Amino acid sequence: MRLAAMIALSLLATMAAPAPSEARRAAVGGGEASVYLGNVDLALLANALETTPLVEPRDRRISPDLAAAWPTIGEEGARSRFLAGLVSSDAGRLWTLVPHGDAKPLAGILAACLSGSDAWPARALRAAGTEVTVGTAGERVTLSFSSPVGAVLALLRGCASPDGPFLAAGDSGWTANPAAAGGRPHLDTVTVVTTPGEAALLAATSGAAGELLVAPWPDVWLLVPDEAAKDADPLDLGVAGEGLSRFSDELAADLILAVHRGGRGAATTHLLPPGVAPARSMAVALGRAPAPPLTLLPLPADAPSLRVAHQAADELAGALLERLALLLRARGWAVTGAESKGAPAAHIVRWRPSTPDTGLALLTLAADLDLPLPPDSAEGLLSATRAERTSAALTIERQWLDARLVVPLLTAERTLTVSPRLVGVRVRGDGAPVLDDAWWVSP
Repeated sequence: MRLAAMIALSLLATMAAPAPSEARRAAVGGGEASVYLGNVDLALLANALETTPLVEPRDRRISPDLAAAWPTIGEEGARSRFLAGLVSSDAGRLWTLVPHGDAKPLAGILAACLSGSDAWPARALRAAGTEVTVGTAGERVTLSFSSPVGAVLALLRGCASPDGPFLAAGDSGWTANPAAAGGRPHLDTVTVVTTPGEAALLAATSGAAGELLVAPWPDVWLLVPDEAAKDADPLDLGVAGEGLSRFSDELAADLILAVHRGGRGAATTHLLPPGVAPARSMAVALGRAPAPPLTLLPLPADAPSLRVAHQAADELAGALLERLALLLRARGWAVTGAESKGAPAAHIVRWRPSTPDTGLALLTLAADLDLPLPPDSAEGLLSATRAERTSAALTIERQWLDARLVVPLLTAERTLTVSPRLVGVRVRGDGAPVLDDAWWVSP
């Protein structure tokens, strides 16, 4: 899931469907949508087309008739086509789920999602050191956890049924699934085009016309040093009271984003981005003098060096590496490639949060970057109360920052550009387009 942020949707109508009412879709043809992926992995689009989330947020806009047939469940007000309800016992160690249909298929989906795969709920539970056993009891599904878990409904938002709105038809095409969990989609087919020239629309940063959709939260670029680099502190991050804020000023993230992302992003001194964590101000050292201009002098042959690795396909990471090389040179350090031996090392990582839940997002970050969690922190991060999960996550985030285990660089938005004639397209948190409710309207 560590993928580039920009997708452009270009949509070619093979058949103009009449504009549907707010009622749930009728099983009629609705045209074709062609999608230009750019650098985005095909697997991300396939997942969005071929699966249906077990749990979706209550605030998703649906018709009154559908809302009546699809009531909310749980205290956080989620909706589910698959669950009629759920209850906990034994202080959150045991959960009993009431499915709408057969319990066994749902148990299989949950076993894979929560323990037997690389899905983010499984990674979060592993980071917390919590094991889960999925079983059935008559027409019920049971979840037995090794320690209390209150955030089950939030975890289930990361699980999905394989009977999604579209069925794979070849390597880069899909057809409408008449047996989809949410009903047949309006569109007949979805296809992928390989070059912008084949598409009616280009990426948003290329000035394409159309409606611009922004993902609910941005990606975050981070610098992850090894122990030697952390101890050497070549960027002076350990300067009491101002190291991180001064570094953020010198990084000039706004200029990097203006060149490479059309300004869609921001500098940051936090690990958890807006949309995942509450809005917070940048770290600022009061009374600090402005940073002096960089002075670049020839480096001696014996200058210390920092090995910095990044994904070659990540344009933004490459621009960050160039800026970091200037900042390091001004401090008397050279930058070498990751293949060098012996020198302190760091990685530029693009992290894409999988969930808007602050506590669960922090657990996935710990899993993705192998970051240490304080003892007994799992209870707060998996609490039944979102406020408690958020508080626990922000406390651990501050500990990681103070220890310089991870250095935040910037955030950048993920966008889709959609034809104005295609209505009902949504964008997931990971930036993938959701087309189960999309339809063409007449010009």
